[in-house]
Amino acid sequence: MRTDLRMIDALDEEIRALELYLTRHAKIDDPQTYHLLKTIPGRSDRFWRLILLYEIHRIDRFPEVGNFASYASAGAVRNTKAPAR
Repeated sequence: MRTDLRMIDALDEEIRALELYLTRHAKIDDPQTYHLLKTIPGRSDRFWRLILLYEIHRIDRFPEVGNFASYASAGAVRNTKAPAR
């Protein structure tokens, strides 16, 4: 059990170092988008913002919301312009 706890501590430290490295580069690579992602309410997880920043890269490459939802495996997106049934 002690070995497992030491391994967890070591991995936590590696994750913190990686997160710091990516955050520093994100602020240089795309500071505007990085700071916009920080404004999303309810999401205080920096790693989540970094994933969005580097995974999506440019949101304008998705012509419609459905294209992005499909790419992000977000499931079906309802067309809000369609009449209600």
